[in-house]
Amino acid sequence: MLIGVHIPKTAGTSVRHVLEVHFQHQLHVIYGEKPMADEPKIRQQKLRELALVEESNLYPGIGCIYGHLLPFRYHLFKNNRQTTFFTWVRHPIERMVSHYYHIQRQPAHAHEQPLFKKIILEKWTLEQFLFCPEMKNFQSNYLWSFPIEYFSFVGITEYFIQEFPVFCNMFLGKIYDTPVLNTGGYAAPENQVAGELRMEAEKFHAEDMVLYTRALEMREKRC
Repeated sequence: MLIGVHIPKTAGTSVRHVLEVHFQHQLHVIYGEKPMADEPKIRQQKLRELALVEESNLYPGIGCIYGHLLPFRYHLFKNNRQTTFFTWVRHPIERMVSHYYHIQRQPAHAHEQPLFKKIILEKWTLEQFLFCPEMKNFQSNYLWSFPIEYFSFVGITEYFIQEFPVFCNMFLGKIYDTPVLNTGGYAAPENQVAGELRMEAEKFHAEDMVLYTRALEMREKRC
């Protein structure tokens, strides 16, 4: 079983497109559940309970599970089946900038999460969003209790063009054209978050910076 974790704004939509082509009806996608909407203690308790339920779920006829899912949900799969995990990560500040503009492209009423509605209604600046406690170390929280070393492949979004053929070769057995979907449109992050602001933002998201550095080291070994 191949399980892919789509952390928001890490090129996951592009990956999903190719998985749909390759696996077709054998692909099980998980979207719309808003796994990060609850505060941490509630989220983690729900996740523990869900992991126990998923342990006995056989997913007949499914070769790949993919979507906005927290990997701890499937960590018990390793007890009774062969399971391979993959994900993509992105520089924390670039990911936050992309997420901010993704939220901005939708009206407040379109957001199910109260935080995102608040961001639109109160007209938050990018700087406010960067230092929002609820979004602090977003990628690390997405991978809660699931060490990055558990993944057989951790792609780097900034190197997507180079990394995607490697991903295809490892898991799909053939090379697909590299898709670039759902990129939005905004100025390069380094033009908006630079200097002292960028340094402070990187300190604020220190756990994500460590995660990203470890992912880069894994990529270097792979290359």
